[in-house]
Amino acid sequence: MNSNPVDPRKAQNNASNKADNEAQFSDQKESRERSLELLAKIERLIWRFYLRGKARGKQK
Repeated sequence: MNSNPVDPRKAQNNASNKADNEAQFSDQKESRERSLELLAKIERLIWRFYLRGKARGKQK
């Protein structure tokens, strides 16, 4: 068996890295959510103008 004691600096560094990774994941998730919201808004605008153009084409 390996009976080496855990290096407290390594344990602290691992905990710090884990916290950083979780914060980065949270930021990426929020960024993805904002991107999807913006894409949905853009899609609605495109459809609105596309349908408006089709309606104008039928009037002429």
